[in-house]
Amino acid sequence: MLYYYIITFISASLASWKANRNKVAKGVLTLLLVVVPMALLNMLRDYYVGADTYMYTTSWALPEINDSTLSDIYQNGRWEIGFAILCKMCLLTSNPRRCLLVISGLMIFIFLTIAAFSVSDNPALFFFLYILSGEFYASMNTMRQAIAIAISAIAFIFFKRNNKLLYVITIVVASTFHKSVLVLLLLLVIGWLMKRKSIQLTAFFVVIMCVVMLVMPNSLYSQFLGAAGYDNYINNDAYATSGHVAPLLYLLCFLCWGWSWLIGNRREGNEREC
Repeated sequence: MLYYYIITFISASLASWKANRNKVAKGVLTLLLVVVPMALLNMLRDYYVGADTYMYTTSWALPEINDSTLSDIYQNGRWEIGFAILCKMCLLTSNPRRCLLVISGLMIFIFLTIAAFSVSDNPALFFFLYILSGEFYASMNTMRQAIAIAISAIAFIFFKRNNKLLYVITIVVASTFHKSVLVLLLLLVIGWLMKRKSIQLTAFFVVIMCVVMLVMPNSLYSQFLGAAGYDNYINNDAYATSGHVAPLLYLLCFLCWGWSWLIGNRREGNEREC
């Protein structure tokens, strides 16, 4: 935990440093003192650190994917094809368990670093918020989701540049590690509404959409998750689960964050025009 607190303190200090004339130095320090330590902690952690780490490396993911063909994995739907290919590559090495942690950690922090330095004038603040939001902690617990989020961060580079095609392609690539990121395609619809209607009307649409999704009969919700391959999130005897809306709530919060980002960009643009 001390290691975790030190990274948080350093990222906060760098984020508050107004280095207008030393942006390069600030960027280099952010990379060396924040990003690299986080990446090393993620890649070199013990196999029992993280809720899903042992499951991915030892008890379930790697063994099951090793015994299955990519065709079987695709048809079964339990493991996204991008993650399965990553595991197949790791299985070719002498230590596939450590290889999986190292490559996944590299992917997460390389993509996040590219996104941070591309969309933010203060990358240290980007990583400080990444820590405070719990995503750094989550990256050591939910490997597939963390990779998908990191690739989605790259997608926001294209979104900011108004390159919708590359945004969609990048989100689709991210979905090969976790299908849930496909919900971010709704930002295109929300952005389109915001350009033609008021923010208030868009807010009303988003609230109604969330209400409809949350009050939807659990059987329909379960069918949707089951069809997507997430049987462990629903009523299922094989996984001994009773069903819950936590995954859906998490996705809706992520979508609302993106919507807030859209509003901020729009207001920033209006201020610059004035």
